Formats: sequence, structure tokens, C-alpha cells
Amino acid sequence: MQALRAEFGPDYLITAAITADASDGGKIDAADYGGAAQYLDWYNVMTYDYFGAWDKTGPTAPHSPLTPYTGIPKAGFTASEAIAKLKAKGVPSAKLLLGIGFYGRGWTGVTQAAPGGTATGPAPPAPTRPASRTTRSSRAPAPPPAPSAAPRTPTAAPTGGRTTPRPPSPPR
Repeated sequence: MQALRAEFGPDYLITAAITADASDGGKIDAADYGGAAQYLDWYNVMTYDYFGAWDKTGPTAPHSPLTPYTGIPKAGFTASEAIAKLKAKGVPSAKLLLGIGFYGRGWTGVTQAAPGGTATGPAPPAPTRPASRTTRSSRAPAPPPAPSAAPRTPTAAPTGGRTTPRPPSPPR
């Protein structure tokens, strides 16, 4: 990081997307994030995909837990624990950005409603559908054309013979 900062200087942003594994002996413990923080503008802490259907039989659990909960399959796999560990290692709060997945993941054959159950496999992908007329027409309208560089035609003022610019025509 020091070499990157020396190469690019203070006028360029240097950022890093980093692990959020706050487990004991986990990936945050494997690097000196606190020492490197002085050379970076911020860290993007990837606090998502802690759990997912790549573990085909589970454990089932929310993929982006913000805080620990009873029954969490692996300690240290939450956003709050990742941020707390990075701060404890000397990373200033102002240099931590929280990355959260706004999507879902799932399994089939889940054995229990609470996190930590087993499953028979990943959930099938969501069905796709072609764009409908409603979908196409719901797009934002195109911006109006740029004004013409040609001068506007003056119009006669009601009194005094002065002229004023013609207002632009309304969009069609």
C-alpha cells in the first residue's frame, strides 16, 4: 500500500475491497489492515455472502447478517463483528465502508425455519421473463433535445416597439 500511495500521490483515491471474516484466526487476522490504513482513503468491507447455497447442504443462514444471533452457524461472520475487529486493529472508523448484499439466496429441502439447518441443495434460479410493454414504457423519457444554436426570432412587444426573445416551444 505504501508503494501505491508513493506512486499515485495524495491526489488519487486508493481503496481496497477486503474480507469481512472476523472469526478468531480468520482472514482479518491474516493481514495488517490497521498498518495499511494510513495509505488508503478507505476500505470497502464486503459484509455479504457469509452463508449461501455453495454449501449445498447448509448450514442455512442469512447471507449478510448485521449482528450475531443465537444459532449463527459460524462466529465472527457478521458485519458488526467485522467492523469492530477492524477498528480494534487500528483502522479509523472514517475509513470503513460497509458493503451489504441487497439480494437473496436460498436452499431447497430446508430442515428448519431457524438458521443453522440442513438442506438438500441450492434453490433454483428465479424464472426470467421477457421485457413486457409495461416494462419498456416505464423507462424514464428521453431528455429533451439540446437548444438550437440559431438565434430566436424576436417578436414585437405590445408597446414601445421593443423586442423580446420568443419562448421555446413546449416539448411534443
